[in-house]
Amino acid sequence: MEPGLVNNRELASLFWLGVIAAWLLVGHRGTTVAACRDLVRATRPLAAYFVLYGIWIGVVAWLGTRLGLWDRTLLKETCCGQCSQDLVSLREPQPP
Repeated sequence: MEPGLVNNRELASLFWLGVIAAWLLVGHRGTTVAACRDLVRATRPLAAYFVLYGIWIGVVAWLGTRLGLWDRTLLKETCCGQCSQDLVSLREPQPP
């Protein structure tokens, strides 16, 4: 594995997420399908936001590359950091 690509903590997190997902899909088939259907219905209004935000991150990364401020080795940190930080900000109330 390439250094800096994925560390042990991230591998462990992915492993446990996979175990939990497999357990949910195999053990609770009826409720899982209904929950996934409800999740898709609930997130449909936010889909445009996520697509536009992904485009925005791509444009900023491209501009940073052109200006010599960003390179591909920062891809994982950029995507994971921005997505997790901004998904949390959707739940937090914004000050007036």
